[in-house]
Amino acid sequence: MKSTLSLVFLAALLQPAAAHHLEDYDARIRAEAHLPGEWFACKSADDCTLVSVPCRSDLAVSAAHREAARDALVEGIPFCLGSSLNDTEAACEKRQCVTLPAKKD
Repeated sequence: MKSTLSLVFLAALLQPAAAHHLEDYDARIRAEAHLPGEWFACKSADDCTLVSVPCRSDLAVSAAHREAARDALVEGIPFCLGSSLNDTEAACEKRQCVTLPAKKD
């Protein structure tokens, strides 16, 4: 009984941690890689796209600056042997491209 209760408690703790890995994600990655703010300007979701971030979730950026952002992320993020996570989608909110959790089917 104690082990079952412990497992339920542990599972409850892990879910919020996973749900919040994108909290302040855009700001953290932009600062870490020194990405300029104009690379995230948008008028609609069609203006935004995702770029790979080594060993992390993809980042939403303006489609017009996709290549420059990708190059800056490769240079600005510490080297990693893994690939990026495919768990996000790009959206435009308040004229800024934002990274959101991918919708589950």
